[in-house]
Amino acid sequence: MARAQLELWLDRGWLGSFGMPIYFIHVRQGRRLAKDTEGKCFPDLQAAEREAIRAAREMAAQRVRAGKTLRLSSRLEIVDSKGKVAAVVTFKDAIPISDADELA
Repeated sequence: MARAQLELWLDRGWLGSFGMPIYFIHVRQGRRLAKDTEGKCFPDLQAAEREAIRAAREMAAQRVRAGKTLRLSSRLEIVDSKGKVAAVVTFKDAIPISDADELA
């Protein structure tokens, strides 16, 4: 790959194969922030959001199984390679919850 092309990809945050952007999914619970230091390549931001929703649901399930308090304000921050928050997924948004007595 030509150096100029590599520099362009690095500048745009396209670090993965086939020019896919890399996103980091940080977990924020109250004032605590657990940073994703490795990141992962996704075809687009929507794919990263789907992964964050899946991760939020799994984390919530683990807390519920352990009998711990589930804070619906906890969130996953999807951050691009330049450090900008591109999207946020809260546990409240990721988990379908209703207090109505409706049949699905």
